Amino acid sequence: MPREEKNGSPLKLAIDECNNLIETAGVVQKGNKKYLEVKHRVQVFRKFFPLWGIQTTLLYADEKYVRVQATITNPTGAIIGSGMAEEVRGVGPVNKTSALENCETSAVGRALAAA
Repeated sequence: MPREEKNGSPLKLAIDECNNLIETAGVVQKGNKKYLEVKHRVQVFRKFFPLWGIQTTLLYADEKYVRVQATITNPTGAIIGSGMAEEVRGVGPVNKTSALENCETSAVGRALAAA
């Protein structure tokens, strides 16, 4: 069962913590909007939902493309959210060396958002 607190549901508390982290750890994107990196969102997820899971699956990889799916599961194994991502190898500085890792991270971020 997710961690319970006196002042709200675990989901509300996790969302509030992410919103607070945006102010201190957010990365400024185009349009001056701040973005909370997936590594911080995963930390908050693990804090408030310690028995839930994040599963990633490599759907496709060749010399040009990488596709990954991520799912968020509750303690009974039910899928609560999923996300997919695709990256093109060699496009952009990160994908020149780490397209698979970048794709997996993107899929996890999308799955967390869907959950």
